[in-house]
Amino acid sequence: MELMQDFSKLIPFFVEKGGVEKIDLSMFDTQTQRTIYDALGEEYLRRGRLRDAATAFVHVQNMERLRDVGAEYERVLLFENAIDVYIKAGAKDCLRAIGRICISELKINEAIRVFTFLGDMDALDNLGRVCMEREKWDAALEIFASIGNKAKLIELGKTCSRYPYYDYAARAFELAGDVAALNSLAGECLKQGLVQRAKNIYQTADNQMMVSFIQSNFGKV
Repeated sequence: MELMQDFSKLIPFFVEKGGVEKIDLSMFDTQTQRTIYDALGEEYLRRGRLRDAATAFVHVQNMERLRDVGAEYERVLLFENAIDVYIKAGAKDCLRAIGRICISELKINEAIRVFTFLGDMDALDNLGRVCMEREKWDAALEIFASIGNKAKLIELGKTCSRYPYYDYAARAFELAGDVAALNSLAGECLKQGLVQRAKNIYQTADNQMMVSFIQSNFGKV
């Protein structure tokens, strides 16, 4: 007990020395290291040095205090950092809650990361629908492709082709493996005079006959 009281006096020195990575405690037994790292984590947290606090608590697998660090990141709206810490803490309930917040605030990349980590296919599917409604085509493509939802990819492709966002539509149909839709889209592009785009889409659909037709009748495009 007296030894640890002596060490507690050194905590401010350790903190001022720099980050946790610069501190060598290998000469101490496991319990002593744990006590020091926990004390360091508390001091870093008190000073608002959240990254160092998280590192200290990770050293001793103090999951409860890691959750608190994540909550502090969340309080100051640093959601990506909060997610990092919650993942280290294995705090699935916190991750699910912050994932819902990310969806409501359209922090799409963060939400994708959360629900992918959780393996929550339903939440990802719902997130993809939100992305479609908000015209976040890249994110919707990524989500529906990652969960293998071909039906939604095709729906996304049809929606994009009406805007028209032909490149997004082509990518969606390609990811869905819908060759017929690709050929139909290429035909529409050709009709609109978008010859190069039509050729590219025909190539994606492996329709060599139409690729040759375009090359023969439109020259180099």
